[in-house]
Amino acid sequence: MYKYRELIKHLFGTQDFREYSTTEPNVSMEPTNVLVARVGNRVDKHIADQFLNRLIRSTALTGM
Repeated sequence: MYKYRELIKHLFGTQDFREYSTTEPNVSMEPTNVLVARVGNRVDKHIADQFLNRLIRSTALTGM
């Protein structure tokens, strides 16, 4: 069941992508889903921080 998830993590991991936890419903509703992303070293720290902070949102902040 998790073979595809592990395959995706491995495949993208070879290109420096990392797995991130998220409360995004389309990702978190199924345990076999995975969010992988790569934040390059040329990305402004402020932008990278915004991305990381928005991965986990309180359910009270819906619509944001």
